[in-house]
Amino acid sequence: SVFSGKYLAATANCQVGSPEIRALASSITKGLTSALSKATAIFNWVRDNISYSFYYNTRYGALGTLKNRSGNCVDITHLLVALSRAAGIQARYVHAACTFISGNTYGHVWAQLYVNGAWVNADASSNMNSFGVIKNWNSASIKGYYEELPF
Repeated sequence: SVFSGKYLAATANCQVGSPEIRALASSITKGLTSALSKATAIFNWVRDNISYSFYYNTRYGALGTLKNRSGNCVDITHLLVALSRAAGIQARYVHAACTFISGNTYGHVWAQLYVNGAWVNADASSNMNSFGVIKNWNSASIKGYYEELPF
C-alpha cells in the first residue's frame, strides 16, 4: 500500500477490529475478489440497511450506528469506513460544505474508498447515490480529507 496503512487503521469511532464489524465485512464481501466489487457491495449494504437521521457530529461511531441501524452522515460514514477497512479497502473521510438539491447548504461528511488506484466518492447517506455517483448534492466546498475525523 502506498499509504502505510493509516487508511486501514482503527480509530475511536471507526472500530475496524470489532468482531461485529469484521464478521459483517466478511459476509458482505464473501466470494468477491476485486476491490471494486467489494467496495460496491459494502457501499450498497450501508446505504440500504442504515437509515438517515439528522443531528450534528459523531453520536454513535461505527459500532453504535450498526446496532441502531440509523445515523447522520458522520456516523453512516464511520460505519462505511470501518467496514471498508475491515475488508482491506483503504478509506478516508471527506468534510465539506455541500449545497444539496433542496437548495440548502450544510456541513456534510462522506467517504472516499481507494479502488484501482483512485479515491472514489462514497456517500451512503442517501438512497439516490451509488458507489462513485452522488446525486443528493450539487456542489461541495472541501474543508478537509482525514484518516480520522476530528469531531
